[in-house]
Amino acid sequence: KSGPAKLRVGGKSLYSWPSISEIVWHPTFIKKVSLHKIVDRPLCGYAKIKIYNTYADFMTLKVKPKYEKKQINAALVYEVLDFLNERLTKGEFYLSDGMRNTLHKTNFQNYLVSYFGFRFAYCNLHLAYRPPIKFIINTTYRFRQIFYHLENYRYIEKLSALLRMEEFARACIKRRKVHE
Repeated sequence: KSGPAKLRVGGKSLYSWPSISEIVWHPTFIKKVSLHKIVDRPLCGYAKIKIYNTYADFMTLKVKPKYEKKQINAALVYEVLDFLNERLTKGEFYLSDGMRNTLHKTNFQNYLVSYFGFRFAYCNLHLAYRPPIKFIINTTYRFRQIFYHLENYRYIEKLSALLRMEEFARACIKRRKVHE
């Protein structure tokens, strides 16, 4: 069973924070039954959503690994969609799953597209760096494929993520020039 819960921090409701209409938590529990008695209801996952005037943001969706095979992710997404159904059906409100993760690969966006009817919404990426970082990015950019293969090292992984974002940004610039 799951449902929304209001969050209070230091006695102040998050509903009153500027630019955020509300933050909603959807916890999910699993019933463990032994001889027709409910023994335990451990928390197995939760979804956290920030709701604004015209859209909602999936901030977090976490499930304990041992419960993933029980389709808890699907239950949480369904619960969030059901909770926002009235706003979503009006057509002037949308639910965003956020952005693509460049540090580690997930298939979560593809999962939402395949099973829940989400769609990809592409945007132009504009990056601005401080001068020393810009120099490092411009110097290492032509060797980015080598860095992509060395992503198992902590600092190279972070540089690789920056180089990937730079690659996306340069592709956006090329697309804009083609369409002008």
